[in-house]
Amino acid sequence: MKILNVSVYQPAWSAASWRIANIAQILQTVGHEVRNVQYYRKSVMDSSATGCGSVRFLPVKTTALTVIADHLKALAKEDFDLVYANTHRACICSILGRIAGVPLVFDMHGDIVGETLMSRGVSRPRLTDIWSWSKGRIIDEASIRAASKIVCVSRSLMAHLVRRGITSENLVYVTNGVDLNFFRPSNEEEVLRAKREMGLEGKRVFGYLGGFQKWQGVDVLMEVAQLLRDNDCALLLVGGESSTRAGNVVLVRRMPRASMTSYYSMCDVLILPRASHPATVYAAPTKFAEYLSMGKPVLTTDVGDPGSYVRDHKCGIVVPSNSVDDMLAGISEFTHMPEDELVNMGKNARALAEKEFGWNVVGRRLLAALESAVR
Repeated sequence: MKILNVSVYQPAWSAASWRIANIAQILQTVGHEVRNVQYYRKSVMDSSATGCGSVRFLPVKTTALTVIADHLKALAKEDFDLVYANTHRACICSILGRIAGVPLVFDMHGDIVGETLMSRGVSRPRLTDIWSWSKGRIIDEASIRAASKIVCVSRSLMAHLVRRGITSENLVYVTNGVDLNFFRPSNEEEVLRAKREMGLEGKRVFGYLGGFQKWQGVDVLMEVAQLLRDNDCALLLVGGESSTRAGNVVLVRRMPRASMTSYYSMCDVLILPRASHPATVYAAPTKFAEYLSMGKPVLTTDVGDPGSYVRDHKCGIVVPSNSVDDMLAGISEFTHMPEDELVNMGKNARALAEKEFGWNVVGRRLLAALESAVR
C-alpha cells in the first residue's frame, strides 16, 4: 500500500513522537510505501523537530486556515491507498481527504476533551473553559465519525467509544509498544553498579521516570518524599527540569531515552502515580510498557488499563488513588515485601511486556487494522 502518514508538530522527545515514529517504521519495514508528513505552524528550528529516531518527516508549514487545503494538495500529488492520521489534530487536518474516497485511519492517543480540561486543572468545564471545551468536542466528534478505522491506545478508550455508539468493528486495540531488546532486565552487577554510582547502595529504590506534567501525579510524589522516614528506601524521580538531591530523595533532569536504562536498572519498584481523570483513564502511558519491559514490579493507581494489567498479571501493587496516604501505603507494603516476591513480580512484568507490549505484537495488530480499513 501507499500510505500518507500524517502528524502535527510534537517535540521530538515526547511519547507521542515515539509512537508516531515506531508506527511509521513498522509500516515501512513490512514493505508499505510511506510518506511521512508533519504539519507545523512555527519555524522548525533544527532537524530533530522533523522526526524521531531514524524516521524523518517532511515538514509542511501551514496555518489553521490553510492546513486542510495543504492536505488536499498532498493527496492530489500521489495516488495514496490510505491516510494514517496520528492524534486528533492530524485527523481533523486530514478529514476532507475522505471526499477523495481515501480511507482514513485515526490513531486516537486519548481523550482530547479531557486533556484540555486537565491542562486547566479542572475535570468539568467552567464558564471560562466553554470555548476550548466546545472546540475539543467538535474536533473529537468529527474525527471519530469521519474515520474508516479508529486505532485505540487502551482498552478503556475502546469501551468508552462503544458507549458513545461506535461499533466495535471500527475499533482496534494498538497500545503503546516498547523495544524489548533495549528496555530489558539488568543483571545484578549492573544494578549494584548503578546504585553505587548514585549513592543508593543497600536501599530499596522507588523510581518514577517520565514527564512532570500535572496529570502525571509527580506533585504527589514530591509530597510523599517529604514524609518518607525509612532510611532503607529512596525515591528517584527522573524527567524534571533540574537535578537535585535531599537525603534519600534524588531528582534527575530530563534526558535522552538512550540514557534512561541505567536509571531504570537501579530501581527496585517503578511508580505510576496518575490521578483519575478522563485524560488519564483513556490514555496509555508509554512509561508503563517500559516499566514492564525492564522486569520491575509496578506501584500504580487504579486508573485505566495499567491497574487491570498489574492486578491480573500479579506484577505489582494497585492502590485506590494517588493520594499521599495511598501512595505511602503502597510504598510501605513494598518496603516490607520479601526479596523473592519482588523478583517474581518483576518476572511477571517482563512476561506481560513480551505478551502484550513488544512492537512485534503491536505491529501485527496495527497491520491487521490497516488491511481491514482498505477492504
